Amino acid sequence: MRKSFVPMLYLFLIQVLSIPAFGNGPPHPSPPPDSGHSFFVFLHSVTNPDSIELRMDEPPDREGRIRHASFVIRGASFGGLRVERIAAEFSFLELNAPGEWRPGRPRSLRVKDALRTNAEVVILEKDINDALGSFPSRRGSISIDFLPGSVLVAGKRETGFGTIRVETTGILAVEDGRKITMGNARIRINGQDQTDAFRKDIAGLDPLLDLADFPLPASRWILRVDDVSLRLSTPVPPKEAEGLTWRHEREALPLPPPEPFKFTPERFENGDIILVNGKSWRSKALLFFFSRPDDFSHSGMVRWSGGLPWVIHASPESERVEMEPLQEFLSPFEIEKAEVYRLKGNTRAAERAGRAAWGYFLEERPFDDLFDNRDEKAMYCTELIWKACETAGVDLFGGKRSSYFSPVPFYGNVLFPSALIRSPLLEKVMTLD
Repeated sequence: MRKSFVPMLYLFLIQVLSIPAFGNGPPHPSPPPDSGHSFFVFLHSVTNPDSIELRMDEPPDREGRIRHASFVIRGASFGGLRVERIAAEFSFLELNAPGEWRPGRPRSLRVKDALRTNAEVVILEKDINDALGSFPSRRGSISIDFLPGSVLVAGKRETGFGTIRVETTGILAVEDGRKITMGNARIRINGQDQTDAFRKDIAGLDPLLDLADFPLPASRWILRVDDVSLRLSTPVPPKEAEGLTWRHEREALPLPPPEPFKFTPERFENGDIILVNGKSWRSKALLFFFSRPDDFSHSGMVRWSGGLPWVIHASPESERVEMEPLQEFLSPFEIEKAEVYRLKGNTRAAERAGRAAWGYFLEERPFDDLFDNRDEKAMYCTELIWKACETAGVDLFGGKRSSYFSPVPFYGNVLFPSALIRSPLLEKVMTLD
């Protein structure tokens, strides 16, 4: 779960384009040295593009304000998903202070205000399918097929009852200028129309993305889908700003390494639960099912062994329960943010839960890519935490579970990582970002 084309756009809009309108404000103080270059390096570090061009009339001032700026990013990479083109033009852009920007840490740069924003994002069907295919599952696959104005999502799953093939089709549109919807959705399972059986769940998917959740100055967005690409843009296309220019082609500018998280290993205890927000497109796809972008996409449990803290977690990459050093699990190359939770006043139960998780690792439990709680052998990340604590006599959820629907083809009561933060039996002891 650590590691949907719409979720990646969702992330980009949050991090770069979520900016309300504001007044011109007081005159800018003089810019700090190299603040324009710092902004360029930051954009490069969080997009890892094939090429990037940044233009602005003058560098950001000491408070992070820019009068006029534009950028064009081609071939940006978000955790393995390539985005063909991202272009934006800003007028009177207000950021946080340049001294707070940290390369490789998207959340360290905050967009406060802007008078006007014009933008365009283009994603290719080929790049989506390359990303989906880069994480093959032993029990199935998913692919995307763009059609003029619509999309076909096809999935195949191998089960004990044979192969299940699911196809979901729908017309993509923008309603009220900001809500991206999938209308006239149809579901076929093994060639048979099953739309009526999932009618309620399909309705719960819309809107796929509500841009009104982010105070964008654009009054209207336009969505176009053809045979090869999806394009989301404002009615007025972005134009180049005039003045200072920074350019780079891939390999010409090395990516600065992200700063490591600052923590003391000794603060971690057996049975501590770590929730993380990963950088990969798979993490963002999972977060698509939540209403808040700050929710978490993966979880693990701490176990001390050999004098060192380790993290036990069900990994979709290795397709089994893994045990890796704490430092590796919290790698800034993989993780954007982490929080640590602990059973309230129950050290013995936490110790027993840690031992249970260790047992799952020794048994080489497989990863449950169907997210089926009825599967007693395979498990996904939050299920591992839940079962380990249940073995220790603690029911974190009290029988309450979050449910979700996905067009292909998982359906049921699923324990999402973010449900853990709402358990009354846990308390937060650390935040790492």
